[in-house]
Amino acid sequence: MRRWWLLLPLALGGLWLWFGAGGLFPSARTLTCTLEDTRPMAQVEFQLWREETLLFRSVLKNLSSRSWTQEVQLKPGRHRVQLLTWTSEKEAPRVHEQFLDVDKRSEWHLRF
Repeated sequence: MRRWWLLLPLALGGLWLWFGAGGLFPSARTLTCTLEDTRPMAQVEFQLWREETLLFRSVLKNLSSRSWTQEVQLKPGRHRVQLLTWTSEKEAPRVHEQFLDVDKRSEWHLRF
C-alpha cells in the first residue's frame, strides 16, 4: 500500500497516450461535409491531403443528401481538403478546395 505512488506516473502516461499523446499520434476526427450546389450529383470524390500525401479518399455515387459525415484519423496541423463533383459522367469535375487547420477538436464542419 505504501508504493501506490509508483503507479501514478504509469497512470498519467496512460492518460497522455489515450488522449493522442499531444499530437504525436493521429486521433479520430469527424468531418461533416455540406455541398451547397443544388444540382443533382452523379459522383462526389472527397480527398484529404497533408502536404503532397493523400491521407484519405472517398467516392460517393448518386449522392442523395447534401450533407454527409466522414470518420478519419488525423494528426494536428494543416490539411488540404479537395472535393471533386460531377453532375454527369461525361463532364469534367468541378474542384472545390479548402484548408483545414486541425487542433484538439474532434468534430469539423465543411461547406463547399
